Amino acid sequence: FSFEVVIATHVFHLVADPRRVWREVKRVLRQDGRLLTCADSTVTGESITVAERWRAIVREEEEAQAPPHDAVALLLHEEQLQNPAARIVETRPVRWQTITAPSEELDGITRRLWSNTWRLPDELFERCLARLTAWATSHYGDRLTVPQASSHEFVIRRVSFS
Repeated sequence: FSFEVVIATHVFHLVADPRRVWREVKRVLRQDGRLLTCADSTVTGESITVAERWRAIVREEEEAQAPPHDAVALLLHEEQLQNPAARIVETRPVRWQTITAPSEELDGITRRLWSNTWRLPDELFERCLARLTAWATSHYGDRLTVPQASSHEFVIRRVSFS
């Protein structure tokens, strides 16, 4: 089978081996096919957010085995180095603001509402959560329950490999 288009929305940061998925996408695409990736991106807000710290802790605990949050950006960079003919068109059609207290983000992680918590074994999850909770308490102090604004964008990347 080969496909004209592969669409991957909020996928690459969830899989254990994003490079393997990338190779599979390239394998099943027709020569003139396109990959369309879509994901959210935080563009402004607290300099170190609970979400960013969570991802860093998980990467440290897994000894850099976890895919980066923006695995697609890394894969695109590698692709362009290996394949100068690859074309990437990026659009950011939607921007929105959220107002959330760090304690709410911490609660979402604690309750495993975030997709990047689902694949972690319980023991690893608990170890990471303990580290995150200690960091958040120290970093935010009495501002842990104070809502903060962040801006986000929806990023669409259209990729052709030849």
